[in-house]
Amino acid sequence: MERCGYPAIPRYLEQQSWPQARISDAAVNSVWTQDRSRSELIAKAACIPRVCDSIEEVVQDNDAILLARDDSENHLKHAFHAFRQSRPVYIDKPLACSVSRANELFELAGPTLLFSCSALRYDRDLDIRAWFSDPRVDKIVGVAPNKWETYSIHLIEPILAGYQKATGFNGKELLAVTSASPVECVSSQGEVMGKWSLPRPLDQGLIGIEVKTTGDSGQPIELRALDSEDRLIESKVHQDSFSAFKSALEVFVNAIGGELVPLSREEMLASVTMVEAGK
Repeated sequence: MERCGYPAIPRYLEQQSWPQARISDAAVNSVWTQDRSRSELIAKAACIPRVCDSIEEVVQDNDAILLARDDSENHLKHAFHAFRQSRPVYIDKPLACSVSRANELFELAGPTLLFSCSALRYDRDLDIRAWFSDPRVDKIVGVAPNKWETYSIHLIEPILAGYQKATGFNGKELLAVTSASPVECVSSQGEVMGKWSLPRPLDQGLIGIEVKTTGDSGQPIELRALDSEDRLIESKVHQDSFSAFKSALEVFVNAIGGELVPLSREEMLASVTMVEAGK
């Protein structure tokens, strides 16, 4: 596992108890990447029995597909064969960087399950539902490393998840709010910031939302609640990647088994509207 190519993964896997930490009723049967040597390395690290030479092979070999890539411009191409064979697909973040591209994916999927999110939507350490009802909180600020296109979603998803829990909004209501909110975007020296306002529960005015990606790799993923004078009230930092990823995968696996759809398409589009606004 040390040679898997992703240094953080061995560190959080070694903190788990195995095999107890596995997801029940699910197994990874095969893997494909564009580089056979990379595929073999991943297979060896993760004990995956079969390395495939094409996406078509993976689709034929499995009941569902995890598209674990963040190059959203290629999601349509890579998901094509799975949806044509009516295989449920979990598309890793971001689903798309534009609403039009997301709608193309939904059209391709048809009635087949398409699930996509940042796993941080399910991070218990980033549950901020109480902030939306706290009269002291004037603004919620999220900060993440790397590029807007791939990392802003790690802030947008837990913010919108907390907002839904606070308001009780369904997917259509959430999409209507995010689509109607005026956006101010600022970009400077690799940093990108998007600013929105969302209505508080029970018509208690507006709460400001600021999402910033720093362009570097050293910044932890953090959400901050600030008062009207920008003083810190509370901060929440993402720490447990394993539990968040596992929770998201369990939601997908349970949905394949016939439980309720984990996220509506409107909920996924609400996140995409905010990603697109900051591009």
